[in-house]
Amino acid sequence: MSLQKILLIGTLGAGKTTISDVLSERLSLPYYSLDNFRLENIDNSYSGEYFAQYRFIEKCNNKESLILEFSGSGIHAENIYNALLQSGAEISVFWIDTPISVCNKRAKLRKNAVPAPYQWGDIEESIISIYSNIELRWDFLRRHFYDFYFSRIMPAENENPDYVAKKITDLLL
Repeated sequence: MSLQKILLIGTLGAGKTTISDVLSERLSLPYYSLDNFRLENIDNSYSGEYFAQYRFIEKCNNKESLILEFSGSGIHAENIYNALLQSGAEISVFWIDTPISVCNKRAKLRKNAVPAPYQWGDIEESIISIYSNIELRWDFLRRHFYDFYFSRIMPAENENPDYVAKKITDLLL
């Protein structure tokens, strides 16, 4: 397999983490999440947030085949995109576009909060905001640049993560 970066994006509760875990096992590739770097740096400071972002961007830029996941929005999304390009890897971006109603339910049931230095607003508004940002940013990149593969995966409400991961691996092969 050539050098490959597989990036999963999607709003809160879309299933990115669960699907990334399954993909990591199926493809025998390491998996990194921006939220995991945040959890390693639990001080809730702005410098801690920037350090987590920096570590994630380093993974995007390195010369190793990886599975990566983050929301796809936020102030560093463009830096992440550029780091992926600089890695020289084949880039495949999969938007896990789970229905917003499902994301809302899942996000409200979450037990572990990811630390952040800023206050989260209403969870439903945050989900819609992230969704809109993904749509604008990544759709623009997809339409204007042809240096990565992009696919929008739309899982049904109770779709098995293994099945979604299989859809992704089928598209990669």
